[in-house]
Amino acid sequence: MDKINLQKQTCYKINLPSENDLDKALEECANFSMFNSVSNIIDSFSFDSEKYDNLHLCKYVEKYNLDKSLIFFYTSMKNLPISKLSVKQKIILSVIKNIQYDCIIISLEALSERTKLYLIFISYFLTDYKGFKTFIFLDFSTLKITYEKIEVKILEPSWLEKPALAAL
Repeated sequence: MDKINLQKQTCYKINLPSENDLDKALEECANFSMFNSVSNIIDSFSFDSEKYDNLHLCKYVEKYNLDKSLIFFYTSMKNLPISKLSVKQKIILSVIKNIQYDCIIISLEALSERTKLYLIFISYFLTDYKGFKTFIFLDFSTLKITYEKIEVKILEPSWLEKPALAAL
């Protein structure tokens, strides 16, 4: 199989066989040369050992232009015992903690379908942050390596009024 030429500011889902060595499989199937930095794999099994560090927060605000609602979420949740956080909260904290990387790799293993969709939706919006983030989601539901770009369709309610353009 030819290597996947990853593009910046994109979300990908890569299906990998579970019996393969994960790092080796990723190295063989994807070309990461476009990125200055690639995160470690964020997965639900590592959440219990995560520690969220407030010292990085000011750096994130200035350098990565994080949205204030994410900053508020981070500061309000980071000191809670990890056992008190939902999986979604842990994922968001982990993504924010890794936002300094150009390419963020997240395992979908052991996540519910609803949590997977939520995570992909949030990541889609984060692709536009400073430095143009790329997200790679790893799925282990196949016997051969495949990949796809993820596009998120955003529907606007039909009842929203749009301002009329002024006549020239």
